Amino acid sequence: MMNRPAGSKRKIRRPLATVLVLAAAAALLALSVAGPATARDPGAKAKARPFACFAVVTAVNAQGGTVTATVKKGNRAVKNYVGKDVTFAVAANAVIVKMGNGDPATVSLSAVAVGDRVHLLGKVDLTTPGAPVFTAHLVLDAGPKPLKS
Repeated sequence: MMNRPAGSKRKIRRPLATVLVLAAAAALLALSVAGPATARDPGAKAKARPFACFAVVTAVNAQGGTVTATVKKGNRAVKNYVGKDVTFAVAANAVIVKMGNGDPATVSLSAVAVGDRVHLLGKVDLTTPGAPVFTAHLVLDAGPKPLKS
Protein backbone atom coordinates (compact mmCIF):
# COMPACT_ATOMS: atom_id res chain seq x y z
CA MET A 1 0.00 0.00 0.00
CA MET A 2 1.22 3.44 -0.87
CA ASN A 3 1.60 6.06 1.87
CA ARG A 4 0.50 9.54 0.94
CA PRO A 5 0.70 12.72 2.95
CA ALA A 6 -2.50 13.50 4.82
CA GLY A 7 -4.89 15.65 2.83
CA SER A 8 -3.42 14.84 -0.59
CA LYS A 9 -5.86 13.98 -3.34
CA ARG A 10 -5.39 12.56 -6.77
CA LYS A 11 -6.55 14.91 -9.47
CA ILE A 12 -7.42 13.92 -12.98
CA ARG A 13 -5.90 16.57 -15.11
CA ARG A 14 -7.79 17.96 -18.10
CA PRO A 15 -5.20 16.77 -20.66
CA LEU A 16 -5.50 13.21 -19.37
CA ALA A 17 -9.28 13.39 -19.55
CA THR A 18 -9.04 14.74 -23.10
CA VAL A 19 -6.75 11.91 -24.17
CA LEU A 20 -9.13 9.36 -22.66
CA VAL A 21 -12.11 10.89 -24.47
CA LEU A 22 -10.24 10.88 -27.79
CA ALA A 23 -9.06 7.31 -27.26
CA ALA A 24 -12.61 6.19 -26.53
CA ALA A 25 -13.87 7.99 -29.65
CA ALA A 26 -11.19 6.32 -31.77
CA ALA A 27 -12.07 2.90 -30.34
CA LEU A 28 -15.77 3.42 -31.04
CA LEU A 29 -14.97 4.56 -34.56
CA ALA A 30 -12.80 1.50 -35.17
CA LEU A 31 -15.62 -0.75 -34.05
CA SER A 32 -18.25 1.02 -36.16
CA VAL A 33 -16.08 1.16 -39.30
CA ALA A 34 -14.72 -2.39 -39.07
CA GLY A 35 -18.10 -4.12 -39.24
CA PRO A 36 -18.51 -7.85 -38.71
CA ALA A 37 -15.49 -10.09 -39.08
CA THR A 38 -15.54 -12.29 -42.18
CA ALA A 39 -13.23 -14.90 -43.64
CA ARG A 40 -10.99 -13.43 -46.36
CA ASP A 41 -9.85 -15.08 -49.53
CA PRO A 42 -6.04 -15.06 -49.29
CA GLY A 43 -5.77 -14.27 -53.02
CA ALA A 44 -8.16 -11.29 -52.90
CA LYS A 45 -6.76 -7.77 -52.62
CA ALA A 46 -8.25 -5.38 -50.09
CA LYS A 47 -10.51 -2.80 -51.74
CA ALA A 48 -10.67 -0.53 -48.69
CA ARG A 49 -8.32 -0.12 -45.79
CA PRO A 50 -8.38 2.01 -42.67
CA PHE A 51 -6.32 5.18 -42.58
CA ALA A 52 -5.22 7.52 -39.83
CA CYS A 53 -3.36 10.74 -40.46
CA PHE A 54 -2.38 14.11 -39.06
CA ALA A 55 -2.83 17.02 -41.46
CA VAL A 56 -3.22 20.79 -41.76
CA VAL A 57 -6.43 22.02 -43.39
CA THR A 58 -6.02 24.00 -46.63
CA ALA A 59 -9.70 24.15 -47.69
CA VAL A 60 -13.14 23.25 -46.34
CA ASN A 61 -16.31 22.68 -48.38
CA ALA A 62 -19.00 22.22 -45.73
CA GLN A 63 -21.81 21.98 -48.29
CA GLY A 64 -19.93 19.40 -50.35
CA GLY A 65 -18.79 17.54 -47.24
CA THR A 66 -15.07 17.65 -48.02
CA VAL A 67 -11.88 18.79 -46.34
CA THR A 68 -8.65 19.33 -48.26
CA ALA A 69 -5.54 19.09 -46.13
CA THR A 70 -1.77 18.71 -46.41
CA VAL A 71 -0.87 15.35 -44.88
CA LYS A 72 1.95 15.64 -42.33
CA LYS A 73 2.13 12.01 -41.19
CA GLY A 74 0.02 8.89 -41.03
CA ASN A 75 -0.19 5.13 -41.29
CA ARG A 76 0.73 2.92 -44.27
CA ALA A 77 -2.44 3.81 -46.16
CA VAL A 78 -1.38 7.48 -46.43
CA LYS A 79 2.42 7.22 -46.42
CA ASN A 80 2.60 8.04 -50.16
CA TYR A 81 0.64 11.27 -49.58
CA VAL A 82 2.83 12.86 -46.89
CA GLY A 83 3.53 16.46 -47.91
CA LYS A 84 0.72 16.47 -50.48
CA ASP A 85 -2.75 18.00 -50.49
CA VAL A 86 -5.45 15.34 -50.25
CA THR A 87 -9.22 15.80 -50.43
CA PHE A 88 -11.09 13.84 -47.77
CA ALA A 89 -14.81 13.17 -48.14
CA VAL A 90 -16.39 13.50 -44.70
CA ALA A 91 -19.05 10.83 -44.15
CA ALA A 92 -22.58 12.06 -43.39
CA ASN A 93 -22.48 10.26 -40.04
CA ALA A 94 -18.92 11.35 -39.21
CA VAL A 95 -18.04 12.55 -35.73
CA ILE A 96 -16.34 15.95 -35.80
CA VAL A 97 -14.75 17.01 -32.51
CA LYS A 98 -13.15 20.42 -31.96
CA MET A 99 -10.81 21.05 -29.07
CA GLY A 100 -11.38 24.43 -27.44
CA ASN A 101 -9.57 25.39 -24.23
CA GLY A 102 -8.90 21.70 -23.65
CA ASP A 103 -12.59 20.76 -23.74
CA PRO A 104 -13.76 18.59 -26.67
CA ALA A 105 -17.04 19.58 -28.33
CA THR A 106 -18.93 17.96 -31.20
CA VAL A 107 -19.33 20.47 -34.05
CA SER A 108 -20.36 20.61 -37.69
CA LEU A 109 -17.92 20.58 -40.60
CA SER A 110 -18.33 24.34 -41.05
CA ALA A 111 -16.50 24.86 -37.71
CA VAL A 112 -13.29 23.42 -39.18
CA ALA A 113 -11.13 26.31 -40.42
CA VAL A 114 -8.23 26.66 -42.84
CA GLY A 115 -4.96 26.31 -40.92
CA ASP A 116 -6.41 24.00 -38.26
CA ARG A 117 -4.46 20.88 -37.33
CA VAL A 118 -6.65 17.80 -37.70
CA HIS A 119 -6.46 14.08 -37.06
CA LEU A 120 -8.51 12.12 -39.59
CA LEU A 121 -9.61 8.50 -39.24
CA GLY A 122 -11.57 6.56 -41.82
CA LYS A 123 -11.34 4.27 -44.83
CA VAL A 124 -9.58 4.66 -48.16
CA ASP A 125 -11.27 3.00 -51.16
CA LEU A 126 -8.66 1.50 -53.48
CA THR A 127 -11.11 0.18 -56.09
CA THR A 128 -9.87 2.56 -58.78
CA PRO A 129 -6.07 2.32 -59.16
CA GLY A 130 -4.39 5.72 -59.01
CA ALA A 131 -7.52 7.46 -57.68
CA PRO A 132 -8.07 6.50 -54.03
CA VAL A 133 -11.14 7.88 -52.26
CA PHE A 134 -10.50 8.88 -48.64
CA THR A 135 -13.64 8.92 -46.47
CA ALA A 136 -13.21 10.31 -42.95
CA HIS A 137 -15.45 8.96 -40.20
CA LEU A 138 -13.76 10.86 -37.36
CA VAL A 139 -12.28 14.35 -37.54
CA LEU A 140 -10.44 15.66 -34.47
CA ASP A 141 -9.76 19.39 -34.87
CA ALA A 142 -6.94 20.64 -32.63
CA GLY A 143 -7.21 24.21 -33.93
CA PRO A 144 -4.40 26.31 -35.38
CA LYS A 145 -0.80 25.89 -34.32
CA PRO A 146 -0.17 28.03 -31.22
CA LEU A 147 2.06 31.06 -31.69
CA LYS A 148 5.44 30.96 -29.97
CA SER A 149 5.80 33.57 -27.30
